[in-house]
Parts: sequence; C-alpha cells; structure tokens
Amino acid sequence: MSKTGTVGVSIGILGDGVNIGWPSPANSITYQNLASPGVVEPIVLTTGFNSVAVPAGAKFLWFVPPTSSTIAKTLKGITGDTGYVLDPASPMLLPIAVGTTAIGITASAGETCFGIFV
Repeated sequence: MSKTGTVGVSIGILGDGVNIGWPSPANSITYQNLASPGVVEPIVLTTGFNSVAVPAGAKFLWFVPPTSSTIAKTLKGITGDTGYVLDPASPMLLPIAVGTTAIGITASAGETCFGIFV
C-alpha cells in the first residue's frame, strides 16, 4: 500500500512588541511525498559514530531527541569531518536527497531518539 507523507512548516514569534506568524494560512508551505515510506521508529544512538539507515523513498527525517537530553550530537557527512553540532534536546527536520541511504550522527553517549521518515 502506498503512503502520502506531508510536511508543513510554520514559524511564530510573539513577545517584546513582536508578533510574527509565517507563513500566513493563505500561503502556507507544505511538502508532499507521494511515495513516503511512512516509517516511525526509535533511533538508537551509541557513543561515537552512528549510521542511521534511510528507508527508500524518504524525503524528510523528523528527528526528536528526549526533551531533557544533554547528550552532545553532531550531524556528520563522513567520519572525521567537523559536522554540524545539534542542540541536544531540540527536534530537527532534515531534508533528504534522493538516493541517500544513511545519515551520520555522532553522540557523546548512548541515547534513544525518535524518528519519522516521510
């Protein structure tokens, strides 16, 4: 059975005289994947480099660490590169290029995160 995955993006900032909602409902941003793998699974990180398998057809990964996490995590291109340091407890929406089979993440300790592949 095929699945359709939809990812919507909106940003809201309120306070100190600022009230921004982007985009407005009239011009909201959504992305659809008509061949979404629709995979929801734990992503178990161990200390060091972790290769996270990407299901065929995935265009996005919604990566969610525990909200109280203090474990340092870095998104990596290859082992040995500097990578991109992630906030330990913040979720991340990562676009995935066609043909990508794995995503590299290093962790300073073991931790189970949550992943949705769309």
